[in-house]
Amino acid sequence: MASVSRRDKSLEEFDVVKLLLFLLLFVAVAMGFILGFIVPDIREYKSTKSTLSTERATTQRIYEVLSERENELLALRSQNRKILEAFGKSFDEERFKTHASQFFDAVALEKQSKAEFEEDFTLYELTVTSLLDTPVQFYRFLESLNRYEAIVRTDFPIQMWAEDGKINAIFNIKVYELTVQE
Repeated sequence: MASVSRRDKSLEEFDVVKLLLFLLLFVAVAMGFILGFIVPDIREYKSTKSTLSTERATTQRIYEVLSERENELLALRSQNRKILEAFGKSFDEERFKTHASQFFDAVALEKQSKAEFEEDFTLYELTVTSLLDTPVQFYRFLESLNRYEAIVRTDFPIQMWAEDGKINAIFNIKVYELTVQE
């Protein structure tokens, strides 16, 4: 009987050149897959990262501008709180006559018109006829309008003349109030 060698001789007779060729082929195919699938994703990643960076910078700048505007708005609201509250109050002619009588001996109001002004405001125009002792009273009245409960503006022409030791004055005022929107 012939003896069959049970030893594996496959490793004794291998071709190094073939092995290197197959290894080179494997590396080339692996590199092909890497370049084919991963490199385009890297380019897209870099492009997306650049876009994200630009958008973050833009968003940050917009946030800064928004914060500045919000701070300005809050400052304006606090500085003009009295004026904003005055816009919300309705004009009462009798209360105005009472206020004006602190400065004038006689006060008469004549309503000229009531009109819509820039859609959000109502404008009253009134003619004030008054009797006073000195022009100083008139100037004090003008200063008091800054503290009055409604928005009142004195308008020209202002007519003043002396009669019987008193000064007569006729002038127009404009009263602004918010239009009630329903």
